[in-house]
Amino acid sequence: MKVTPTGQPTPLGVRLRQEVERRLKPTRGWTRGLSVRLSVLGVAWLGLYASILSGHLPCTALVATMALLHLTLFELALTAHDGSHDAVSSSPVTNHLVRSIFDLVGVSSYLWDYDHVQAHHGYPNVPGYDSNLRMYPGLRLDPQAPRRWYHRFQHLYAPLVYAHATIAKVLIADFANLRRDRIGAVEVGAHPKRSLAWMLGLKAVALLHIYVLPFVVLSDPAWQIALSMYVGNVLSGLLLGFIFQVTHTNELVQHPDLDARGRLPGGFAEHVLATTADFGVESRWLAHLTGGLNTHAVHHLLPTLSQVHLRDAASVLDEVCRESGVEYKRFPTWRAAIGSHFRALKALGVAPVEPSATR
Repeated sequence: MKVTPTGQPTPLGVRLRQEVERRLKPTRGWTRGLSVRLSVLGVAWLGLYASILSGHLPCTALVATMALLHLTLFELALTAHDGSHDAVSSSPVTNHLVRSIFDLVGVSSYLWDYDHVQAHHGYPNVPGYDSNLRMYPGLRLDPQAPRRWYHRFQHLYAPLVYAHATIAKVLIADFANLRRDRIGAVEVGAHPKRSLAWMLGLKAVALLHIYVLPFVVLSDPAWQIALSMYVGNVLSGLLLGFIFQVTHTNELVQHPDLDARGRLPGGFAEHVLATTADFGVESRWLAHLTGGLNTHAVHHLLPTLSQVHLRDAASVLDEVCRESGVEYKRFPTWRAAIGSHFRALKALGVAPVEPSATR
């Protein structure tokens, strides 16, 4: 298969693509790993959901089961992430179906394309252009962002922000993006009525089965049901923050501005390696938990590469970087990456505002 890089090709990026294709011979299709992952997660989701709606769970068991349900939805979303990058199959229909899992878990796959695929992947860590740098209200994630008095404490309250990230994405962020003319670097015109109606209809179905139906079916006190949902959202939100954000906000990465022509300075591969740091790249359990996104740099460089290949591709990236004299930023463990993330938040909370060269 041909693995497709993002951005303008450079010798480093071309070499990486060629070496991955030569050594790994990755296939774009229903690999055994993806089949097992989707099957296990699908069965787990149905089983947990049926257990909850049975009405036979005491309070503690209801909270635990609901938490597992939301964690399962989060893991399903990581597989949908593959589909959004056409990394599941050579078939556009198959990729679209897997991407639609986002809609099942309450995240608009339609808006995800603007927000994540185009704005984030096109301009990782570029202030004013990478939408991820503005996705967490109350956090200052780049040196060009306005600094408020409370940012000096952001390393203390960041977990609270992350804890509400998934529920905010489902209930608030998607609707807020609908009202924007620009999402990160992407100019958004009028949304086609058909796309808008489809998105809102799928959002309604997701909200119904995730948040409404348990209140309708169960006879448990409403506070117990709400508590169980809240705990599940907190756990999945923390995972979202500590998987995605730590790779781009830490002490190793940079926040390059665009050049005078409005382009990324240098090559795209070099830009990704300057703005992304991996963690625990040799850990199999982290690869499963994070959907391969602990090996984040190679995902940005070769986004059409399935998560089942990212761990092996990271070792190829390491070798190519050493031979090319380019630093491959990474932390030995997830704990080390999280620690660096908090230190970076503390530094950004007090750092002066840097002027933009192009805005």
